[in-house]
Amino acid sequence: MSARPRITSMLKQSFKENFRPGLLLQSIALAIVLLYYFWPSFQLQLEALGRWKSEGGVLFSAISTALFGGVFPFVVIWFGEKGRLKHPLRLLAFYVLFWLWKGVEVDFMYRAQAWLYGDSNDWMVVLKKVVTDQFVYCPLWAVPTMMVFYLWKDSDFRFSVMKQKFSEDSFIRRILRVLLSNLVVWLPAVTIIYQLPLVLQLPLFNIVLAFWTLILNSVSQK
Repeated sequence: MSARPRITSMLKQSFKENFRPGLLLQSIALAIVLLYYFWPSFQLQLEALGRWKSEGGVLFSAISTALFGGVFPFVVIWFGEKGRLKHPLRLLAFYVLFWLWKGVEVDFMYRAQAWLYGDSNDWMVVLKKVVTDQFVYCPLWAVPTMMVFYLWKDSDFRFSVMKQKFSEDSFIRRILRVLLSNLVVWLPAVTIIYQLPLVLQLPLFNIVLAFWTLILNSVSQK
């Protein structure tokens, strides 16, 4: 099979696998944004959360992302496997430490974009942030690092097994599959996230992330 039909096939498969869960996550994110702008009491609650984010700084970002991206998916997987997970404490430590790091990274990325482009929901500002997020940050750094670490996890944290998996399926093909899944879920999601003020972007990101990590786990194992 040539490259173009293979990519088309992966695109169709990724869209099929992620459309429904992605639509659910995007609907939740959109509902939160609409409630923020049109329901004053809800806006007050989110602004209180924003104050926690401002006061907590990077520590808030790290801990909240570890909870939503690490602890919550681990609990879901744990109950789904009915306690049959191999090395559950090691797996939990992986999820928590990985998403602690990613929380700091994403917070820095959001701050950097606000500094570069401004902190408003003007359509041009949002467009610049979405393009930087989805077509620079994700393909060049975020998705490759996630894929490597999740492949290491799926190799039972053994580099020899990980090396064998690389020989069975190319790294580029794995990355491309996750990138396509990422676009289906996150391209609309970040467009919604960037409608909020900077202090509320990471909390909304975490809500979507909690379910995205379950999708990522499934895709990385496949």
